[in-house]
Amino acid sequence: MPLTISHLLNRTAKVERQSTTVSGTGFVEGFTTIAAAEPCRRMPAGSVEQETAARMERNVTDVVWFGPDANVVREDRLTINARLYEVLSVNEPSDTLYVKALAEEIQQGQ
Repeated sequence: MPLTISHLLNRTAKVERQSTTVSGTGFVEGFTTIAAAEPCRRMPAGSVEQETAARMERNVTDVVWFGPDANVVREDRLTINARLYEVLSVNEPSDTLYVKALAEEIQQGQ
């Protein structure tokens, strides 16, 4: 039986990717939904992730784990429990158990 982390993925994420479409007046930038409910696990960033963030000169607030077949790339936008995140980097380990994304929460105004 192959190893899996699916039993640990206790949330779902809406994954959106920036896209550009041509309209009659030029180009329109927006987001296209890649996955409406991708199973994931979100946790606050730890010291290792904070050190990585310092090298990227970014603020990593959270780490999100996905299954090995998740279609998540850098600059994707994630919505988890009504909170919005930007994917800063994606680490795919040599063992295909999971995909680990470093993300920054995007503050939304009311």
